[in-house]
Amino acid sequence: MKNFHLSVFLSFIFIIGIINTNHAQFCAAGTATETLDAANSTITLSSSGLWAFDLSGNTPAYEWPKTATGEGPGLIFTGNLWFGGFDDGGNLKLAAKTYATDDSNGYWPGPYTQNPPSSDSELCANWDRLFKVNGVEIEDFRTDFEDNGQIDNPVPNSILGWPAKGNPFFNPVYGFEMPDLAGGFAPFYDQNFDGIYDPMAGDYPLIKCADQAVWWVFHDGGNVNNINANPISIEVQILAYVYNSNEENINNASFYDVKFINRGVEPIDSMFAGIWLDADLGCPVDDYIGTAPEENLTYFYNADAIDGEGSGNCNGVQSYEEPPLFGVKLLEGPLNREGTDRLGMNSSIFYFNGGVVPPPPVGWTDPSQAYEYYRFLTGRRIDGGSFMTPNNEPTNFLYTDNPADASNGWSMCSEQTAIGDKRSLMSMGPMRLSPGQSNNMTFAVVVQPQPALPCPDVSALIAAADMPVPTNTLNNSFCNLTVGISEEVMAEIGISVFPNPATDLINFQLSENESFATIRLYRMDGKLVRKVENLQSSNVTVTREDLATGTYIYQIQTQDAAAVSGKIILK
Repeated sequence: MKNFHLSVFLSFIFIIGIINTNHAQFCAAGTATETLDAANSTITLSSSGLWAFDLSGNTPAYEWPKTATGEGPGLIFTGNLWFGGFDDGGNLKLAAKTYATDDSNGYWPGPYTQNPPSSDSELCANWDRLFKVNGVEIEDFRTDFEDNGQIDNPVPNSILGWPAKGNPFFNPVYGFEMPDLAGGFAPFYDQNFDGIYDPMAGDYPLIKCADQAVWWVFHDGGNVNNINANPISIEVQILAYVYNSNEENINNASFYDVKFINRGVEPIDSMFAGIWLDADLGCPVDDYIGTAPEENLTYFYNADAIDGEGSGNCNGVQSYEEPPLFGVKLLEGPLNREGTDRLGMNSSIFYFNGGVVPPPPVGWTDPSQAYEYYRFLTGRRIDGGSFMTPNNEPTNFLYTDNPADASNGWSMCSEQTAIGDKRSLMSMGPMRLSPGQSNNMTFAVVVQPQPALPCPDVSALIAAADMPVPTNTLNNSFCNLTVGISEEVMAEIGISVFPNPATDLINFQLSENESFATIRLYRMDGKLVRKVENLQSSNVTVTREDLATGTYIYQIQTQDAAAVSGKIILK
């Protein structure tokens, strides 16, 4: 079990829980989880925050690479979002969750509403869920509608009950009404531009061409929070998504669109948003952290070539045989105070688990008061002091040089930082959020497998993380990620597509012990033009019929759920 020094913290939470047991109208902590598992990770998401927290300490929220059992080593033990700022009276308001799991956990499921209030226990219980949809479901739905302008086939609940504005089928699917709030809910394609989500009119979820996505919403006003801070009255909506891609960098990544709305009656100024991580890269006791400020990237690597203590043992926690290197990349920061420009990282700092031996430096331990959380958000220590560079200059960014430059650069490698369990926080700000105003940001988790350790060169990770922000337009670079598979890879997995270029017939062939399930052909603008399904053969021939001359994308799915795509030219 992971030793993350929560005994005193949880005792404090337990006392608060006793104090609040009489407030039956208050929200209970969210317990629902959902997974993203379409790419090379199994990522567990939480209805009252970001990545789920396992109290036993044995199961990471972010397993990489994905395993059939879900019991492999992970990159992230848990993580969440922090927000903090001041009202115009100078009062600090804060929403910041770490490990709390009881009713004072800091975030509660569902949207922030005034009537019924967000502290209504039934409202929070109804929204203790996450909404998952697969890209193939959306493709099949679009094909059905485009065929004759109406829906003829049964619509999966993932699309029928998608939590988008005004959905008339939401209540029939889930049994409760979706409130009508400014700012909307889950993103969708509006077929007739009426502003209302109606799947029977051809509307469908927008997930940026991803293979799988999860959307959910939570807020900070459902109960007394774990640090007795004044709540912001903030609502947070997240779309998390992954791509099953032949491009290794994308297949190893996950993406997060975060929208946050001030649902209160007062503006929040000097506001910062933070991404907080307990990033246990396999074994939690031997991880190092660095940052590339100009790249808006915080990264994590193993302190040595062996993950764990001695021969890799880690007190029951799964460790890596070959530890990877991974980073959190801010792809698009929130808007600044004036709403004119996107912000980059304001700071990237870390602090030690309070239970480490020897004790960490002053100001580098777990925060416990609201102002200590806010100080971390602004890039300062919890005692109000500045973090310092080796030249004794104040800085908001810790360990900013490539670890590979261990002799001259400033990194945990060059400093030979004490090993021990650490927490990181990258933050963006300052911002101002008026009542009803929203802001948004997008970040990604990116992995570089098998770096040379110790003191790895992070250049390859920086290059892997240098990607555009995914969008919902058909010409964005993420919509055709799986095209162009090499002949070597095709041969390795036993698939042949020939002739290419083709004139009248396209032959798809698998090894004898495999079978096709579905074959799809797309135009280069993303429109599905041919689908052959319910296949149980290793040899399939698709006729050209009325397809025009040009380049098409084929997408193959086998009976064992393997997916392969590529390009075919019709002469």
